[in-house]
Amino acid sequence: MAVSGSTASGGLEAGDDIDFNLFAEDGTKYIVYLTALLLGVKYSLRHGRRFSMGTPLLGLLPKVTCVNVVWTQSDSRSFVRQDEFLAFELLRSVPIAGTAHYVETLRANPWLGIHFPQVFDQVFADRVPPPVGSALSSVQRWLAQNPRGRRLLDRVARGIAAALHRIVRLSRERDPEALARDAFLRRVKFPYDVFQD
Repeated sequence: MAVSGSTASGGLEAGDDIDFNLFAEDGTKYIVYLTALLLGVKYSLRHGRRFSMGTPLLGLLPKVTCVNVVWTQSDSRSFVRQDEFLAFELLRSVPIAGTAHYVETLRANPWLGIHFPQVFDQVFADRVPPPVGSALSSVQRWLAQNPRGRRLLDRVARGIAAALHRIVRLSRERDPEALARDAFLRRVKFPYDVFQD
């Protein structure tokens, strides 16, 4: 898990949401994504007042978190895209959990040195302790123990996340600026945008 955007650069202002880039095991992209969305709702309910100047989610909840991208291991070892924009995104991201995995990902992409050789000189340490187990995480682990269970869980998570995305898109249908921003982000993230698989 890495923070990015204004949180990573130190320019977080009132109303800004906290941007995350997430790395996931193969076959768990949508499990991770849906879990992150649900945690975003939880923290919006808990800490939303601090983010009340930002864009509300569905006109109701302040948007506290934003999942920029979820990269699976096969997406990132090595990246299909090897341009300066992706290199800059990785350079300015700050891993806060799973830092050993993040460093391995950087090393599996030597092309990053063409754009930003300093990316390999950074020193990282986990800033977030391992999470306390929950009933939901226990069920997820149990289902994901075998390949069929993992595929089923990921498929269900994808369906729920896609439905949530449709609802959010419908709520922005009358906002041309929001639609243009969504289209821009899909282009910038290609082929790693969450539903571009």
